Amino acid sequence: PKPDGMMVSPNPSRGQLTIEFERAAGYQIHIYNAIGQRVFATKSSEKIVNVDLNTFNISPGLLLIETYNEEIQKVYKQK
Repeated sequence: PKPDGMMVSPNPSRGQLTIEFERAAGYQIHIYNAIGQRVFATKSSEKIVNVDLNTFNISPGLLLIETYNEEIQKVYKQK
């Protein structure tokens, strides 16, 4: 089972992430860098979302991934 309904892999990553949700629904995905700046945002209704952070010239380091499910309005956070 995916902790909190979401799994991010690989961890650590070299810029390419796969975010997998327990089920397909309307999600907003925000990714923040270590100083709290939002460096990526998207919406998806897919169960699996692939993100290539290399295209956004993001420095390596700790990232916070925050997802909002539009149906149940719960916030998931994973470092």
